[in-house]
Amino acid sequence: MRAMDSRARSGSNGRMTKLSMIHGAVLAAIVLAACDRGPAPAPAPVNAAAPAPAITTEGKRIVAANTAAAEYLRVLVPPARVALVPEQVGEYASIPFDQEGWEDVARLARYSADPILAANADLVVVHAWQEPETAALLRDRGVPVMQLSSANGWEDVASNLRALGVVLHCEKAAEKAILRRGDVVARLAREAAKRPKLRALVYSNDGSGGFAAAKHTTADAVLRIAGVVNAAAEAGLEGHAQVDFDRLLVLDPDLLVLAAPSKGAEKSVTLSVLESASVAAGLRALKEQRIVLLPDALLSSDSPTMVDAADLLVIRIDDLLAGRKQ
Repeated sequence: MRAMDSRARSGSNGRMTKLSMIHGAVLAAIVLAACDRGPAPAPAPVNAAAPAPAITTEGKRIVAANTAAAEYLRVLVPPARVALVPEQVGEYASIPFDQEGWEDVARLARYSADPILAANADLVVVHAWQEPETAALLRDRGVPVMQLSSANGWEDVASNLRALGVVLHCEKAAEKAILRRGDVVARLAREAAKRPKLRALVYSNDGSGGFAAAKHTTADAVLRIAGVVNAAAEAGLEGHAQVDFDRLLVLDPDLLVLAAPSKGAEKSVTLSVLESASVAAGLRALKEQRIVLLPDALLSSDSPTMVDAADLLVIRIDDLLAGRKQ
């Protein structure tokens, strides 16, 4: 800019001098504007917490639209603040809803607008995979709807807890829940560092075909929290991938993680299918009886109980390695 001023002073033509001065003023303005903006903002940390949702509610008539949402509420608020939980909590929840006042909370037969509006809900907690039309209708009727992220790991669970804590005015309860289960996650990581690396496969087969929980599933998140390698994800599979017996033998995991028998059943359906299939006889985990059974509600957890699932899985693995009966 000093060079521009020098050229303007030395010019003999009045018009050229005026144009040069105008040009210099424009450049100066541009430089000053850039200075006013300050340095470019630093990139956000990879694990930066998401901003709290712009939802205003007293949270005295909360509705959980699915079992996972109900489990989040179960660890954060008293039952008196909840208007409805899905009736499926009796079968699919891994936290009891038949005690401590939760048995008195009305049940929601299915996620639809009419019963939620009739309950005078002041907040509905949903997940992204639920019907967007119902959420849109509720919002149109003035009912706030909060959408939780499906958890791909502990970080997502903690983020959901923290966001709920802000919206429901229970930040202390949220931080307490994060601290409690976060300590478990840290302990499992320390224990995993001392244990031989194991390749596990969360597998299901009702006789009509087999599926493995691969990358981007809640079961995969449970395995990672437990410090166990997911054999299906390692092989590049995603979602709930179809795995026939031939593929199962190629994967050949160190151990199989199966859903425990349902209430009233004597044996795991998947285990019965595997034991009756001669082609599966060469499966190493089956021959060596390296099979871990977990409650189906925990294996499919999309809530803070995901950490409980990982903790129980590690206990079962340690029992298995030590030769203790599960």
